Amino acid sequence: MVRGNISVELDESGEFVEVKQILDTIENDKLMNRLIRKGSDNVNGYQYILTNDFGIIGRFAPNDSKLVQITPEGEKCILYDVSKRYHTTLIFLIILVLLIISIVFIGFIRMFIRIARDPHFGES
Repeated sequence: MVRGNISVELDESGEFVEVKQILDTIENDKLMNRLIRKGSDNVNGYQYILTNDFGIIGRFAPNDSKLVQITPEGEKCILYDVSKRYHTTLIFLIILVLLIISIVFIGFIRMFIRIARDPHFGES
């Protein structure tokens, strides 16, 4: 499992083994992108899934906030959860994007109003 530049290694029973810092190199970036896109893995009958619980908004989220282990019997166990902290960050980013879009939209509306009032707007 990967969060930023940190890798958490689990053994076959789902116990934590080691935490490593990942160097920021092109090779490591390619490997991490491939692993993150995979989204799930099966080890000895246990399924490990990277997920988030943000619904439609979660589709636009750059990262997953939970690592869930599903036993062969179908029981779910959350091994890693940063949903609360990530939820705050995601809301902030959505508000920021909406604010920027609103500013651009208002700028266009003001420009069109000026053009409608003055047909010679922009002429030298």
